[in-house]
Amino acid sequence: MSLTLQDIYESTKSKYRLNLITPLHTLKQVMNWVYIGEDITTFDYLNGGELVITTGLCIHNSKELYDFIHALIQHECCGLIINIGGYLKPKNITSDIRQLCVKNDFALFTMPWEISFQAITKDYYNRIFEDNQTDTAITESFLSILRQDQDFENSILLLDDYQFTAPESYCMCVLNYRSSIDEATTLSQTEEWQKQLLYSIDNLLHDDSLKYHVMIYKNTIVFICCDSDLQLIRKTMNQILSHLKIIRPRFDCRIGIGSLTHHLADIAVSYKRACAALTMAEYHKLSLYTFEEMGFFRLLLSVHDQALLDSYLDEYLGSLIAYDKQHRSNYLDTLYQYLLSDGSIQAIAAAMFCHRNTVNYRVRNLKEMLDCDLDDMKVRFNYMVAFCVKEYLEIL
Repeated sequence: MSLTLQDIYESTKSKYRLNLITPLHTLKQVMNWVYIGEDITTFDYLNGGELVITTGLCIHNSKELYDFIHALIQHECCGLIINIGGYLKPKNITSDIRQLCVKNDFALFTMPWEISFQAITKDYYNRIFEDNQTDTAITESFLSILRQDQDFENSILLLDDYQFTAPESYCMCVLNYRSSIDEATTLSQTEEWQKQLLYSIDNLLHDDSLKYHVMIYKNTIVFICCDSDLQLIRKTMNQILSHLKIIRPRFDCRIGIGSLTHHLADIAVSYKRACAALTMAEYHKLSLYTFEEMGFFRLLLSVHDQALLDSYLDEYLGSLIAYDKQHRSNYLDTLYQYLLSDGSIQAIAAAMFCHRNTVNYRVRNLKEMLDCDLDDMKVRFNYMVAFCVKEYLEIL
C-alpha cells in the first residue's frame, strides 16, 4: 500500500503545525515526492503525486495563488503546503481557492513561517524512501515467486512479515498499455508512462476494500489481488479501465484476469492464465478478458507440446487449408459454418451470404474431400476442436 497524505498528515501535523484547510477526504491522495516550488514555469518536471511546498515568493495576490494551485492540479500533484506569514497571508486563501481544491480532491495546508523547510523536506524524503524500500522488497519477493528462483522460500517468509501469506485466495491481473499517439517510444517515455499509470491506479485502489499489490513486470502492470472473488476483481478492474480512459485518454489499456489460487506459491499459474486472457483481450479488441471466459482454450493452454497441436491441426484441416490456398476457394469457412449451424444449409447460406444451391454443392464436395461422415457427432467434435486449435495457434 502506498504512502498517502493522510499518513503524512496524521504523523507530522503537530510537529510542523500543519493546518488542513480542505476536508479530510482530500487526504486520500497518494504521495510519492516532495517538491519546493515557487515558479509556475518549472512545473514541467512534475510527474504526478508530488506534495508541493511554497513560500509564495512569486505569488502576489489571490488570483495568482488560484492559478498556481490550478496548475498543480493540472500536473496531478496531491497537495500544497503554503508557508504562511511571509509572502502570503491567510486572507489570500479565498473561498474560490477552497472550492477549487475540494472539487479536485486537492489537499491544501498552511504551515507557520518559522518552520524549517530543510527539516520538513528531509523528514518527508526519508518517509518516502522507507516506503519505496518496502514496496521494492514486496515487489522483488512476488517476482521471485513468479520466477520460482532460488530466493523463493525467503520471499515467502518476507511476504509473511507484510501479511501477504494470510489471505485465503490470490488472483493475478495483467494490464497492458500503449500510447495511441506515438508507437515509437523511448525508454524514458516508457518509464514516465509507468509512473503516471501507477500513480493513477494507486490513487484509485488504496482506499478500496481490495487488498492488493501493484508492480511493473515485463513492461506490463501486474496486480496481485488478495482475499477477493472474481466478481469483485472484475468490477475493480473495469473501474480502473474507466478511470484511466478519463484521466489518461492517450493510453490504450487492456486487462487480463487470471484464475483464483489458494496458495501464494501458485500465483505463477494465475499469472500465466492472466497473460493468456490478456492475449485474448488484444485478439478480440476487448478492454477486459478473464481466464474463465476462454472456454475450451483453457485446456489448450495446458498443452505445452505445440508440435502436437500443429499435428492435430494438419491432420484434420491441413488438406482444406492447402486446397483453399491453391484454388482460392473457401471450403474451410464452409466447414466451419456447417459445424456451427448443425448442418443447416439455410443457416450456412445466410452466414456466408450465398445461395442454397452453392452451399449444397460445397457441402457435397466437402464430404467427398474429407471422406468422413459429417453427421456423426464425434467427427464433428474432432473438427470443431481442430478449428479451436487453429484459432488458438493464430492468437499465440
